[in-house]
Amino acid sequence: MATVLEIVDRLAKEDPLYGIYRPGLGTSETRALKIVTKEKNSVPTRKIGSAALAGAVMTVVMFVLGLQDVELASEVVAAITALITAGVGYLVPESNTSE
Repeated sequence: MATVLEIVDRLAKEDPLYGIYRPGLGTSETRALKIVTKEKNSVPTRKIGSAALAGAVMTVVMFVLGLQDVELASEVVAAITALITAGVGYLVPESNTSE
């Protein structure tokens, strides 16, 4: 019966990318592998920003309606806010600039 270390060594020999998942094994293959990653931009897109703004505006509108003695169940307020937010997020196109 093979030990765990023997199994791991065999996997490292069979799969050149195994060293990525298990540091210390397959290091020669891992160093030769060049991984290119795209830098992520943390600025939200126009679609996400407008949906977030719509959710905030609807929250304020529902609060003001509550001050005017318009009584709505909290579930209804949440559903209206979610529908408006989803609708705005659906209708606003993505930004043309990626990154």
